[in-house]
Amino acid sequence: MACNLYTPNYGWIIKTILKLSAVAIIIGYLFYDSLLGMVFVIPFMIPVFAGEKNKYRSFVKAEIKQNFAEFLAFVSSNLGAGYSLENSFERALDECDGAYGDMLISEELRRIVNGRGCGKRLEDMLMDFGDSTEVEDIRNLSELIVMTKIYGGNLIGVIKMAAMNYRQNLLMEQELLTTISSKKLEGRIMLAAPFFIVVYMRLTNGQYMDMLYSTTLGRIVMTIGLLIIMVAWMLTDKIVRIEV
Repeated sequence: MACNLYTPNYGWIIKTILKLSAVAIIIGYLFYDSLLGMVFVIPFMIPVFAGEKNKYRSFVKAEIKQNFAEFLAFVSSNLGAGYSLENSFERALDECDGAYGDMLISEELRRIVNGRGCGKRLEDMLMDFGDSTEVEDIRNLSELIVMTKIYGGNLIGVIKMAAMNYRQNLLMEQELLTTISSKKLEGRIMLAAPFFIVVYMRLTNGQYMDMLYSTTLGRIVMTIGLLIIMVAWMLTDKIVRIEV
């Protein structure tokens, strides 16, 4: 089951299309020096748009994990205060709204809390939420609740331990992302270098570059160069993309 949270809104789509269109115009000017060249560059933006969607998905997933860690901390506190699991979830949602405002997952959590009135089990709805968001820790929490209810055990202790482990895993993921962020920056600089070289050559030796824009062979060379840059971008993006 797909999660609607991962679907970009129209505002994001329009903003991204406008940004990529501007990039296409700049690249078309640098590599072809013509309006026709700018139109030719647009198909190259399709894989870039797919890459932007992957970045959006990664950002949303990280936000979901952060929101759920904050929510789970309130659940653990309420369980320690003597509330039942279901009431702890309900109070935790109100406390999260009061502390952080309307979180990204507030609507999904509210659907889980309100599902009690429809005769649904909290752990089942939690599992559905974990499956839809593809967040393994949420699925694991649901399984822990089920196993504790079936075989007995200290539910408060289980939730507290799960909350602590969840927070530790989140911190480790953030440290990993911080470590590779410098490599991502290096990759972006390397990919931007060819464009700066073209700009430099056009500004300092425009006549030397004219043959690349006015002859068939020159256009072929520029197209091959652009293809190489795009392949390098896709490979770099794949190398530094780490799912956590």
